[in-house]
Amino acid sequence: MLLVQATLTFADGTTAHGFITPQHDQEPFDLGIIQPQVFSPTRRHDFWDGMFQRPGEDRAAFYRDLNKTASQVFPVAFATKPGLASGHTVGKIEGFYVREKRRSAFLPIKELADEALSGWPRMVAFRVSVVVHRDVVVGLSCT
Repeated sequence: MLLVQATLTFADGTTAHGFITPQHDQEPFDLGIIQPQVFSPTRRHDFWDGMFQRPGEDRAAFYRDLNKTASQVFPVAFATKPGLASGHTVGKIEGFYVREKRRSAFLPIKELADEALSGWPRMVAFRVSVVVHRDVVVGLSCT
């Protein structure tokens, strides 16, 4: 496994250090392989929940640790410095990702911070369109 330094840019324009695992550019873009990670002042955070969605308290702790709301964090752009690695080294994170139960597709969990609830995140309904070919996600859109 190769870990490459990356810069992550939050929705509010601030940046943080982190890393990714570059993915071969002949394969469809897959955040499950790239798995961006970000460093906060106290620890390392990921955006990948896998099969089980992280508890709400863990998501709230993530925002507290970064001193940001969900809308200040997402979407997150990431990129490595040119020349450090080849393949898929640039992308966007729409939220925390969780594996869909019946397929090998992974879907972002969208959140918005509800200021009226003292910053506790609430889930927001949205439509996800996933195109899967031979158990590989080849397209994903959220509206």
